Amino acid sequence: MKITTDLPIGRIAICPPKAIYCFLLGLILKLDGTFCYIYNLSLSKPRRGLFINAVILEAYSTLTYSTIDDILALILLARRGAVILKHDLKDVFWNILVAITDQRLLGFKWEKIVYTKYYLPFGLATTPFLFNLFVEALY
Repeated sequence: MKITTDLPIGRIAICPPKAIYCFLLGLILKLDGTFCYIYNLSLSKPRRGLFINAVILEAYSTLTYSTIDDILALILLARRGAVILKHDLKDVFWNILVAITDQRLLGFKWEKIVYTKYYLPFGLATTPFLFNLFVEALY
């Protein structure tokens, strides 16, 4: 189980149940045969009726990606010698810590133990937006 590998390396932590909001958790099988956590932060009914994705402003949860036409225009502008790079980053969201004050909002329960996630989860509406900010800063 992914919990047994993520707990010792500090990706998740055990928490007191009353100090955290718990959401439904799922796993999806990735193309490489490993699993990825998916948080249901839109439809689950945690304690006190908090729906994380429902209170996030659309401006922080949407991205506009470059189109092929945009990329071709940049290649034509750069002319001969243009280089296009594509990166496939493994577990990209595991590289950005969630603020300590917000970690209590990312809980899940497995076999009667409550955990919280320390890194951006797949399923949080702002995760792609926040990750994109970090990537843009690197390039």
